[in-house]
Amino acid sequence: MLARGLNCPHTTAGGRWFDAAAAALEALDGEADVAATVLRFELTALRELGHLPMLKTCAGCGRDMPETPRVAFGHAAGGMLCSACRVGHRQVVSLGREAWETLLAFADPLASPAAIAAVPARVRGEVRGVINQYVCHLLGHRPRMHSYLGVLAN
Repeated sequence: MLARGLNCPHTTAGGRWFDAAAAALEALDGEADVAATVLRFELTALRELGHLPMLKTCAGCGRDMPETPRVAFGHAAGGMLCSACRVGHRQVVSLGREAWETLLAFADPLASPAAIAAVPARVRGEVRGVINQYVCHLLGHRPRMHSYLGVLAN
């Protein structure tokens, strides 16, 4: 359904997206952290569908993002924005460094679950809000499931 909403008719049950869904369901059937599992799956799905936001470099100019206490995330721009490119963009939110690092960790397909396990509730809420809004922007509307995902921010 997400693939259909993101105009990806070529997505089939075979492949990494299906594998990620199966792994997420298996983890949820066990004792995995629900919020972490869902976030990891969402970012994997976005990557496989070609919509993973740019997190390491500026979506405007392509330069490496500076290491600052807060960074700009442009939903319409498709990811992080440096201070020079942030000017004039709409749908931009300020993201704390911990939230940015959390997104980087969860988006890394090679990161171990232990490396991304303990995310403070404050950071979890910030990340959840950014990803929810990003998916809404991509789809052009708020998915019905988002009302249920709010509990994952706590």
